[in-house]
Amino acid sequence: MNLPPDGDGRVRTVPVQISDAEGNTYPAASIAAVYRQFGRDAPVPLPVEGGGLDLFGRTAPLEDGNAFRVNYAGPARPPDRVDRSSPCLR
Repeated sequence: MNLPPDGDGRVRTVPVQISDAEGNTYPAASIAAVYRQFGRDAPVPLPVEGGGLDLFGRTAPLEDGNAFRVNYAGPARPPDRVDRSSPCLR
């Protein structure tokens, strides 16, 4: 996964694209999924301009010109309980 944590170990931003050692650029999985939902392939490189990403005529704001801010919902604390019968925990 391409989710680099901040200095304190928390993930607060998600890169919109990554590059490999050869310089090839790839969209983040979340961005590629949005484009596929609309029946398109994500452009390479992505249309990042002026601190935002153009997504089908709308501008999504970016932090540091290359990452979405993660919008966590709910209080900044762990859940009260974890349902251990969840299939996700098996």
